[in-house]
Amino acid sequence: INAEYMGDIQAVPIAEVKVIIEGQYQKIPQTITDTVPVIEQPNIEQQLDEVLHPNKPEDTKTSIPVVHAGHKFRVIVRGAEDLISSNSYVDIKVGKLSKRTSSRYNTRIPVWDEILQFVITDQEFLEVQVKDSDLTHEIMARALFPGSAVLSFLGTDCWVSLHDPAGNPAGKLLLTLKEGHEHDTTSIPLSLRLIGAKSLLYDSSYFAQVWLGDTQYRTNTAECTCNPTWGNEYNFQVFRDQSDIMVEIYMTTSRGDSLLGEARLSVMDLFHLARIAKAKEFPILNNKGVSVGNLLASASNR
Repeated sequence: INAEYMGDIQAVPIAEVKVIIEGQYQKIPQTITDTVPVIEQPNIEQQLDEVLHPNKPEDTKTSIPVVHAGHKFRVIVRGAEDLISSNSYVDIKVGKLSKRTSSRYNTRIPVWDEILQFVITDQEFLEVQVKDSDLTHEIMARALFPGSAVLSFLGTDCWVSLHDPAGNPAGKLLLTLKEGHEHDTTSIPLSLRLIGAKSLLYDSSYFAQVWLGDTQYRTNTAECTCNPTWGNEYNFQVFRDQSDIMVEIYMTTSRGDSLLGEARLSVMDLFHLARIAKAKEFPILNNKGVSVGNLLASASNR
């Protein structure tokens, strides 16, 4: 793990940031950011050495905060400033688990206010990645924190300094870290069936990409139609309070694949569809938030 990706944390009282969030999210006044105290970062090399070499002699150890194994916490992804991409989403990883926000388009100061929930241990790290919402989902910026740093900031709003893969400054992200989970986090099996799409803008060839955290699927390609039919079925282990499943619709032409739009499928909506055994149409929105058709999907508890 590269230490250069570890962000700088700045903490401010929750009430101050709440005023900013509840209004229109704009560039934060210089007078506010100048007064925000900077909290010193833990030494990442010492943290890594402690994790990788736990049995080294006592006199050479560095004292670090103790992290209780299996500590539940939640991250509220508030918004960001000065991103290098105007089309972005946030992907947060703890251990092997990854969860992402929805995408925001045509802005370098996006607002999300979305909750992602995790369990962290003393041998895990929290990694924040800001990715470009295009075909490649390229990592534009990132930050990395040891579990002890995460626990030390529970109950606060934190500005996280981001860096691109080359180590250059790449904006900052506002997160709220809170103790515990809001809801039951028992995973439940869910089968999603992408039936097709209706009333797309052009007669063309279309495929869909399905995202839930790091899990990605791609449908077959339906040729020469504005009402593509796929019928692909995908199985997930989901949580009732998990972020939406994202479905991106791509149009294939002689010049390559281009993103037509994105549909958000609420996990709670999908549980309801599984109970009533019916399909539902979900709006497909382009990068300006304009409807470009509808996605038809159904679900079941396999």
